[in-house]
Amino acid sequence: MNYRTIYKKLNDAGIIDSLINDEVTAGGNLLEIKAEIINGIEYLQQFLKENSFKKMIYWWNTPESIKQRVAQRICKEFARIQIEENIKNNEYYNYMIKA
Repeated sequence: MNYRTIYKKLNDAGIIDSLINDEVTAGGNLLEIKAEIINGIEYLQQFLKENSFKKMIYWWNTPESIKQRVAQRICKEFARIQIEENIKNNEYYNYMIKA
C-alpha cells in the first residue's frame, strides 16, 4: 500500500487532525509532529511490506517518545480502519454468496 493511500485513509477518518491536536495540546512542536507522522506512515509501509512482527515488537518496547507514540497510534488506527473495511466487505461477500 502506498503512502498516499495510507494518509488518505487516516485523514478521512480524522486520525491525522486528532493526533496533531493531542500532541500539540501535550506541548509538542507542530513541525516535529508532522515529521513524525510522515515517519510513522513510512514505518507502517515498511511493516506491511516485510510481513514480519519482529520489528514491530522491538519498536513497541523502545522507551516512550513522541516518535513511538505517533507511530503506534498510526499503526493501531490504520489497523482499526482496515478491520472495519474488511468487516464491511465480508458482509457484501456473504450477501452475494447467499443471494
